[in-house]
Amino acid sequence: MKRRFLSILFYCATHAGLAQYFQFSQYNFTPTRVNPGWLGLTKNVVADFDYRNQKTGGGFDINSSFFAMAYPFLRQSTGSSWGGIGVSLTDDRSAGIFKTQEASLSFALNISTGKYENLSIGVRALTRSQRIDYSGLFTGSQYIQGRGFDGSAFNGESPDQLRINYNTFSTGMLWTKTDRRGSLLGQVDAALFDFNKPYNAFTGGGSQLSSTLVSHGTFLLNKQPQLNTYADVLFSYGDGNSVFNVGTRWQYDLNPRSRTLTDKVDLITRYVVGRSGIVGLQFHKEKFSFGISYDFPVIVKNYGNTGAFEVGLEYRSPVKPRPKRTKSEETKKPAIAKTGVSKKPTVSKPAVTAPLKPDSAQNKNATRVQKPPKSDTVESVRVEKTEIISTEAKAGKIKHDPLVIEKITLHFHFEYNSVDLDDETEKYLGELTATLAENGNLKLKITGFTDNRGNEKYNLHLSKKRAEEVKRFLVKSGIAAERITADGKGMSDPLNGNSTEEERSKNRRVEISVYFDAN
Repeated sequence: MKRRFLSILFYCATHAGLAQYFQFSQYNFTPTRVNPGWLGLTKNVVADFDYRNQKTGGGFDINSSFFAMAYPFLRQSTGSSWGGIGVSLTDDRSAGIFKTQEASLSFALNISTGKYENLSIGVRALTRSQRIDYSGLFTGSQYIQGRGFDGSAFNGESPDQLRINYNTFSTGMLWTKTDRRGSLLGQVDAALFDFNKPYNAFTGGGSQLSSTLVSHGTFLLNKQPQLNTYADVLFSYGDGNSVFNVGTRWQYDLNPRSRTLTDKVDLITRYVVGRSGIVGLQFHKEKFSFGISYDFPVIVKNYGNTGAFEVGLEYRSPVKPRPKRTKSEETKKPAIAKTGVSKKPTVSKPAVTAPLKPDSAQNKNATRVQKPPKSDTVESVRVEKTEIISTEAKAGKIKHDPLVIEKITLHFHFEYNSVDLDDETEKYLGELTATLAENGNLKLKITGFTDNRGNEKYNLHLSKKRAEEVKRFLVKSGIAAERITADGKGMSDPLNGNSTEEERSKNRRVEISVYFDAN
C-alpha cells in the first residue's frame, strides 16, 4: 500500500509539474493547447471534444477531458477571417487523488502575408484549479501489534484537501500556407505558455510554474491526386525538460471529384522520443470529424503511460458574412450594362443575329464582353461570331445547314510553373458548365500556353497539363469528355514579346473555344 501510494504521489507531482506542456495525442482536436493563434485561421464555428484514458504502472488511470468552442470574425468584403475568439474547459484527474480543472479565453488576429499565406497571432488567459485529496490512503496506525488490523482505531488521516488556484497567460504565432482550395501545404508555429510564471505551491512556498515553449510544424512531403503525405513535428520545452514528438500523417481523399476538402481519412503514426508510439485514424466530413488513437510504450518501459486510448470529435459550421449593399453599388450595374460589359459570359443557342460592331481598330470581329474587376488572373473574354446562313427549300421544307457558329475564347493566367486554377477561373468554368449543360450541341477546344522561360519540351508538356486541368474540372462538373478536346502549344503563339514579367504572366494562359456542332 505504501509503495502504491508513493508511486501515485510521485507521478501526480510529476504530472502537475509538467502539466503546462502535456498534449493530447490527437492535438488537432485541442488546437489552442498547442497555439492560441489557431483561432485566427478558421472560418467556421467549431466545437471540439477530446477524451483520453491513460493506464500507468501504478495500477490507476489518468482521465483527461477537453472541450472547446471557437467563433471566427470575417471580413464583409472578402469573407476571409481577420480573427477569432474561443473558450475551452479541461478536466484532468488521476485515481481520484489528483484533480485539475482549467477554463480559458483566447483571441487571435489574422494577417495575410501573401497569396494563400496567413500569419495569426493569439493570446490566451487561463484559470487553473488543482487539488490533492489523500483521504483513505494512510492506514498504518490502524494496525496494532499483537492484535492485527483494527478498523475502528484512529488512522491519523485528515479530511483536508490540498488546493491551489492561479491564473496563467500565454501567447503564440502561427504561419500557414495552403493551396487555393484550402489544402494545407505547410505550417510553422511557436507559443509561450504560462509566461507570467504564477506561484503554484500547495503549501504557500516560493515555487513558481515554469514557462513552456511549444513549437510545431507540418510540411507536405508528397502530393498525389488522392493521397497527401505530411511530416509532423511537435516540440515542448519547460523547466529543463523537453518532449519531442515526430510523425507522419497520410491523408486519403475518398471523393476526389469533390472540389471541397470533405470526405478525407487520415492515418496518423507518431513517436514520442524515449516514451511511446502513437497510431490513430481520423475521418473528416464537411461538418464533422471523428478520430481515435492509441499510445503504447516503445523501446523503453514507460511507467507513466503503459497504454492510452483517446477519442476526438469536432463539429463545424461555416459562418457567412453579410456584406452591406451601398447605394453606389446599386447604381453601378446600370452603368456597366450601358458599356456592354456582361457579368456572366454565356453562349446562346444558334440564332440569326446582326453583325457585331467592332470595339477597337485592332479587332474588328470581336467585342469585349467581360473583364472582371479587381482580378489579375483573367485577361479577357472575347466573343467572335461568324454567321453562315444557308437555306434551301425542298418539297415545302426548309433545310438549315450549320446556321451560326459562335466562338468564345477565354484567357486564363497561371502562376509560374503552375497548373492550379484560381477562384476567378473556376467561376468562369462554372458558368460555362451551366451553358454547356443547356445545349448539348456545344463543344470545346482547349489549348494551353506557357511563357518563354524553361525548356521547350518541358513547356509543351506543361501547357498540355494546363489544358487537361481545365478539361478535368469541366468533366467533374458533368460535361461529357467526348465534347472536349485538350492540347498544348507550349511557348509558341505568345501574345507579346515575353520581355517583362507582366508580359510573361499574360502568356501563361489557357484558351477555350466553344463551337456549335449539330453532328
